[in-house]
Amino acid sequence: MDRRAFLKSGFAVGAASLPWPARAASEWRTYEVATKIELAFPKGVSLGSLVQGSVDSLSLKRFNLATSSHFYTFTTSGEAVAIRLDITGLGNATNGSGNDLDIFLLDENGRMIDGSDRGLNGQSELISRRLPAGTYVIEVRSFYTNAETNGYVYNSGDYRLSITAQ
Repeated sequence: MDRRAFLKSGFAVGAASLPWPARAASEWRTYEVATKIELAFPKGVSLGSLVQGSVDSLSLKRFNLATSSHFYTFTTSGEAVAIRLDITGLGNATNGSGNDLDIFLLDENGRMIDGSDRGLNGQSELISRRLPAGTYVIEVRSFYTNAETNGYVYNSGDYRLSITAQ
């Protein structure tokens, strides 16, 4: 039985219990549904790039949304690299006490190499290190796990990210 026939038969079986009259099969309407999903695939950047963005996990108190973290990928031929994150605004949540963004450097398989989460609200973060030739991913994150409570702390902020060879 195809999907349409199944739906018609299932609807017909349950139609008697509905408070409105059931429609005949000839009265069914066809609708197309289009969805748009923004995937969290890294955006490609090059050394010397300056990227601006905004991340927010504070407004909805969720860490698993596309707005909670941004990902960027770059390739290096084997040199020292500096990754700097400057907070430029409060972001969508407009909360001055929830403005602590962090950066993490990952290899192309998603394993963490380094991170900078030492800054406080509104403070910059910096990762500076020599990297072998390869492709790397930077995560700009708006949440962290509180070591004392093991609960999430949500933040929001506008940022400027620079990736430079040293």
